Amino acid sequence: MYLLPEIDSKKTKKNARRVLNPYRNLARISGLSLTDTKSPAITGMPRNNVFGNSKEIKNVNVISAIDEIEEIEKAVSNLSRECMEVIYYTYMSKELHTKIDIAGLVFGSINANKTVERRLSEGLLQFAEAYRGGRLLSFKNQENCSLSLKY
Repeated sequence: MYLLPEIDSKKTKKNARRVLNPYRNLARISGLSLTDTKSPAITGMPRNNVFGNSKEIKNVNVISAIDEIEEIEKAVSNLSRECMEVIYYTYMSKELHTKIDIAGLVFGSINANKTVERRLSEGLLQFAEAYRGGRLLSFKNQENCSLSLKY
């Protein structure tokens, strides 16, 4: 019997990537203007009755994107420095970077590819622990553990 459950690192890293991958899209969505800039057109035609409120849906999407970005950034800020920088350049910067680029930016050497891979692996696990109270953690043999985290 385990006192603490054993983390399934493969599933946990997959969960972290699932949350981090859409970061750039969310950042673009959250930066959208909340108002339309189209001028109204005056015509003699009657208006269509539109069911639903597309502006409200857009606002909800923007607010949801902002909330998710804040949670991701809060979790990333709790990572070790090197892991945080590797996660940032891999998932969060506006530009896409290769591992060679990241090695040069973070470690000052383009020969540090393996170090980038190790810090990325460590960073994904640290991110899973930090994101929304460990919600991304996946455990091995949960039924055999005396303590399990419930969310």
